Amino acid sequence: MAWLATMVALLAVIGTTPSGAAPTRSACPTDASLIGDPPPTGYRQWCAYRGGDGKLVYHGHFWQWHDNGKLELEGDFVRGQRSGRWIEYDRDGERIVDSAYLDDVLEGPYAGRVDGQRIEGQFKAGLRDGIWRTFDRDGNKASEGPYKDGTRSGRWTVWLAEGARAEGSFHDDVRTGRWTVYAPNGARRAEGPVVAGRRKGQWSEYDNRGGLFAKGSYVDDMRDGKWTIFYANGQKQAQGPFRANKKSGLWTENDNAGRRWEGNYEGGVKDGVWTCFHPNGKPAERGEMADDKRANAWTFFDPRGEAIAKGPYSDGARTGTWTEVAKDGGYVEGEYRSGERDGLWVAYTVDGTARSEMSFSGGLRVDNDAPTSPGGVLP
Repeated sequence: MAWLATMVALLAVIGTTPSGAAPTRSACPTDASLIGDPPPTGYRQWCAYRGGDGKLVYHGHFWQWHDNGKLELEGDFVRGQRSGRWIEYDRDGERIVDSAYLDDVLEGPYAGRVDGQRIEGQFKAGLRDGIWRTFDRDGNKASEGPYKDGTRSGRWTVWLAEGARAEGSFHDDVRTGRWTVYAPNGARRAEGPVVAGRRKGQWSEYDNRGGLFAKGSYVDDMRDGKWTIFYANGQKQAQGPFRANKKSGLWTENDNAGRRWEGNYEGGVKDGVWTCFHPNGKPAERGEMADDKRANAWTFFDPRGEAIAKGPYSDGARTGTWTEVAKDGGYVEGEYRSGERDGLWVAYTVDGTARSEMSFSGGLRVDNDAPTSPGGVLP
């Protein structure tokens, strides 16, 4: 522990000259002289002696100032090598690095700032060693864990946005093994294996209460392969493949009404023919999806599987000529515009005989027989 005694002695020297103040000859060891000038005439000053070869050898304290006159760097040399405490300051006088050297190599406690983050830990023979911590710009802990021979090795905790955190292992500075992500309230949010710093293999993801939300495979840190998604009550909500983090291929989805949907995703959006089934397994509706919206021809069915409506969609809204079946077996035909009945609609009997006409505008009947016309009776 000889280096510790040296540090203590040198810290006593640092204390004799306030940061930024002009040093005096007494700031140097007895066998060294004060060289250089402080602001405003200079920006660097140090203690040194002339060696046997005639060259100056740093020995004692060293000061360096910013061009605004504030201290930038100070520390101690012993026979030409940095030893003891060294401190760096920014232009506003805030301390950005506080370190310790032994024989010109970092050794002992270290505290500093990098890109606004505060870091602290220990150096051993110039390499990070033991427990290190980082803090964000607001002073909140960002990470904590051990270093060995200059690389992260062992179990680490990394804090994420809004108080969430991840826990797992590093080996030779690379994430590896099983990692777990926790919500701010401590509930599990996700867990699974990491290979060469990336999520790979089967992962499970959880909701804010810790209930299973989804499970499936990752490849190169992206969802890839079969996934299953669950409702909060544990019932299956959806199942199908991901590719490069987007739903792709045939998916099955269950809605809140107990109906099952089947169809294709392409690049994360519904594309192609989709079919919805009643709880009894009979089709409820079928048609095309384009860019996650209904498009082109669609047909709707009752629980017996009988068609009750058919017509085209455009950009997710009924548009064009539609046929809709009435409860008595008759049917009506007319136009939709942007999802609303519009223009003349004709009602037919079961055998196709026209029996009445209706006029609509923006989804509302506007002919004289409309229930909302003057003298009419609302149903």
